Amino acid sequence: MCLRDCLRRYDSVGVTVGGDFLLVLPDISRRGLAGAAERLRRELEACASGQPVQPVLALAHYDYVDANAREMLEALGQSLNEARTVGQSLAWS
Repeated sequence: MCLRDCLRRYDSVGVTVGGDFLLVLPDISRRGLAGAAERLRRELEACASGQPVQPVLALAHYDYVDANAREMLEALGQSLNEARTVGQSLAWS
């Protein structure tokens, strides 16, 4: 519930086959996306009620839809895996 409370009413939340959360934030600039990701990270940590949480975020910004959903998910998945491998909490796809 915490995640949903951090988003706008027209944002979407999903879960991938691998169990990762997928957020779609329409009508946001690249700079706005980076700010939203940082706010989400802080909110998720606050919602964890003292439990250790280290969210890893992979971001992609599309001005125009020039990639299909499968291509987007593959690129995000690759960025997410790379971020986890090197211990980063944020990666751009």
